[in-house]
Amino acid sequence: MRGLHLLVALIAAACAVAEAQQTGESAPANPLARHELKDFAETLRRPLFAATRRPPPPAAAPSREAASPPPPPPSPPSLTLVGVVNDEKGQRAFVKAGPPAKVRSLQRGDEIEGWRVLEITAQRVLFERDARIHAVALFSPRSHSSRIASMPPTPTPSFDGD
Repeated sequence: MRGLHLLVALIAAACAVAEAQQTGESAPANPLARHELKDFAETLRRPLFAATRRPPPPAAAPSREAASPPPPPPSPPSLTLVGVVNDEKGQRAFVKAGPPAKVRSLQRGDEIEGWRVLEITAQRVLFERDARIHAVALFSPRSHSSRIASMPPTPTPSFDGD
């Protein structure tokens, strides 16, 4: 394609030189000088550094929906894992939920506060919502150490050596 443009430019220059020689004028320094700028309006509209030299597509108008920020991610469930049982009914987790702190039994696939139980292990329960995963542990390190610190010391039995 570039070769064709170059060929056309060379032919135009040669024609301008031949015409100038026939009329007795000297050859113009720029063969395009006799054309006005308005003759090149289409050439000016095309981007110089684009491979196709085609104008860019018109910009899409921003939609009002895109302008609003996305909603905040859902907050994790406010649960306390009380215990985990594995019996003939399967694996179940017991959690305290809600302001009255009611204990509920959950199995894999159950939902609570919009979160679905994904997995139950001996020490934790995994919940899933909107591709987010939240884990609730049976004993978190902070609460476990505070429970140990608040427990009264266990009396040691004394044995009389009689």
